[in-house]
Amino acid sequence: MVTTDPKDLGQLIFDENPYIKASPTPKTLKIIIDETETSYRDMQWYFKNGSNYVAKALRIPYRYTDKDGRDIVEYLLIGFEGSGGD
Repeated sequence: MVTTDPKDLGQLIFDENPYIKASPTPKTLKIIIDETETSYRDMQWYFKNGSNYVAKALRIPYRYTDKDGRDIVEYLLIGFEGSGGD
């Protein structure tokens, strides 16, 4: 499916989150936008037996409550492949 709606990207990330899937009760999470970290270090990420140059990465924290009622903080990493817009 091809889409230009940012909500579809958010839904994909939510649907694929293994931490939320492992907890039967929490179906929501709270993104902690103001604590997002940005890295411009040159790095390699590996997918499909090959390396990919990542010029910029975001580490976005989010919070959810697990099945035992504990607040858990995890992180979403987003890597921007390529030259970083240069």
